[in-house]
Amino acid sequence: MDVHIARQGGTGGPASSAAVSGTVVEFISTPQLHAKRLKRGIILTVLGLASAAAGFWILGQNIRVGESSIATNWLNYGLIVIAAALLIFGIVGIATGRQGTRRSAGDDSIDVIVTEQGLVTRGGREVPWSNIGRAEVIRYINDSMVPLLWDYSVLNRVVRISLLDNSEIDPNSPGVRGRAPMHYLEIDLRRYPMGEYQEHLDALVATLKERRFHTKERFKHKQF
Repeated sequence: MDVHIARQGGTGGPASSAAVSGTVVEFISTPQLHAKRLKRGIILTVLGLASAAAGFWILGQNIRVGESSIATNWLNYGLIVIAAALLIFGIVGIATGRQGTRRSAGDDSIDVIVTEQGLVTRGGREVPWSNIGRAEVIRYINDSMVPLLWDYSVLNRVVRISLLDNSEIDPNSPGVRGRAPMHYLEIDLRRYPMGEYQEHLDALVATLKERRFHTKERFKHKQF
């Protein structure tokens, strides 16, 4: 599928309102966007395995000498609990990071592109403006004292698009969420660097509002 985007100073299809304002709104996933999360997941997993090994070794030594006290128990089981937390976050980081880096080029790499006709979403799915009911922009926040896997330098945003007619939507296709007949499209922008893509996000939200779609913005807590 060919998607023609009007660029500032160039040629292409009809310009969207975002393009006219000077910002071409397109979010195209690349392996590099997910590499940092994958690397962090690997580091946490290695630290978790090392902590688990140390915790079980100390526990075995204390059992062998028959030592049991509040201090030794805190040391023994504290390391194991820390190891479990590191492993959980590490495995999640590896799984989600690999999932992101495996996305192939072409239509599968598209998260969202704004055109004059509407939105192009995951898999090259075209969503005309006439089929959009409302939108919701969710900003994920993390207030943990030790944010193991969290990255504050990325957008951490998801845009949910409710459709007026979703009868032709395949519920198993990428980016489709919810239960029938209330399926909606989820545009995952969480891994995009804030410094480079904040302007694109602002232009996407502005375009939705300019076209008079009810656009709700809210916060949601997330650990991963």
